Amino acid sequence: MSRLKRLGIVLRVLMLVGYPIVALIAMYAGQDSTMLSYPYRAFVLVLALVIIVMSIRARGAGQIDSLALAFFFVYGCRLVYDWQFAEIVGAEKAFLFFVVVVVTPTLASMRAGLTGVDDSTFGLWTIIGGTIAVVLALAGYYLGLAYNPWANSEYDSNRLMFEGLNPISLGHTAGMVAICSVFLLIETRRRLLTTLIYGNAVVLATVTVLLANSRGPILALGISLGWFFLARVRRLLYIAPVILLLPFFMSEDNRLIANVVERFSAGFETSGSSGVRLVAQRLAIDAFLEEPILGAHYRDPSLGVGDYPHNLFIEVAMALGLAGIGMLGTMVIQSGKKMLVFYNEEHPLLATLLIQQFVAVSLSGTIWGAEAFFMLLTLCLTAQPSVQPPRRLGNSRNRSQEMVGAAHEGCRPVRTVLKCPIDLDRFKKRSIS
Repeated sequence: MSRLKRLGIVLRVLMLVGYPIVALIAMYAGQDSTMLSYPYRAFVLVLALVIIVMSIRARGAGQIDSLALAFFFVYGCRLVYDWQFAEIVGAEKAFLFFVVVVVTPTLASMRAGLTGVDDSTFGLWTIIGGTIAVVLALAGYYLGLAYNPWANSEYDSNRLMFEGLNPISLGHTAGMVAICSVFLLIETRRRLLTTLIYGNAVVLATVTVLLANSRGPILALGISLGWFFLARVRRLLYIAPVILLLPFFMSEDNRLIANVVERFSAGFETSGSSGVRLVAQRLAIDAFLEEPILGAHYRDPSLGVGDYPHNLFIEVAMALGLAGIGMLGTMVIQSGKKMLVFYNEEHPLLATLLIQQFVAVSLSGTIWGAEAFFMLLTLCLTAQPSVQPPRRLGNSRNRSQEMVGAAHEGCRPVRTVLKCPIDLDRFKKRSIS
């Protein structure tokens, strides 16, 4: 594997699980999360720029999807307009965050490419980084370092979070660890020791998702793993032991499960956070209906700085109108087609993580902070099948010419083996006798 590919893997792992590690380390050090997050973001930016420069002359560098680049440019123009002309509070920070955290690393990830990169290596490094965050979070939970700004609220009092790391980000990070561990358990050859390691990683990550107790990460994990198991029927055999253990976990004495059930069974009217989201979504839809072509603003000025629709597609409609919805919808449809044709077969782990992030941005998050979603989406858009489909050969006259043409195009001619309907050995024995 080339140096460019290795740096690309490091960059993608940092985009997925890097920030939770930094936030938790800052919490243990007793520092504000920004004291470490700013140097960390600068490091990721420099790494992305290095990859982009290296890819200029590197062989096998990936391509940049033109539609994704156009979407980034249009949304960047929206943020600049809201910053310089509409003077919406927070637009300048959103623009800086969008360029540094989303655009530059995503472009570098596309340039690094996927050729020669297998899911096992990527999954292993994601497990290593994500498990560090999971272990730090669980240790902080048992040491009593968890932070809960809604301590007096009965509804949100059972969510694990830390200062600088909200339960949604923590839950999605742990969900990635669970997905990668399940993939390596099922799809790779392993020894007893690695089986135990991956199995423990699944358990620790699942417990962390339940302790975070956010609807989005739980639903994203369940839907993405459902896709992973249903994509190949033989994977369903691995669910049997889990189904047998469900009665134990679903018992009334299990407070962890009871908290999750209580959160999902509670209505939206009893949830303050859900009520704020619904208000923000209604305002975003109204803004889209008022300015349906080019959009109205990146964030409703009547709301606080931290209030946004918590649905990336509604937010795109509000910010960019039909133009943005058309670009994003086209990218999602194209990636869905590629996933059904070859991406899910050649990169099942990345496909599963993309589904997780698709559910995640549908329930929470913002455009200017969805680095994991755009990174995985653009990887799917720019990926090419490792084996090109064979061309249909014509008659015997043109067959040699077409095979030469396929060789010049870099495609290997497919050898067709014809099965003889006559048993030649048996025929020879009869003729001799």
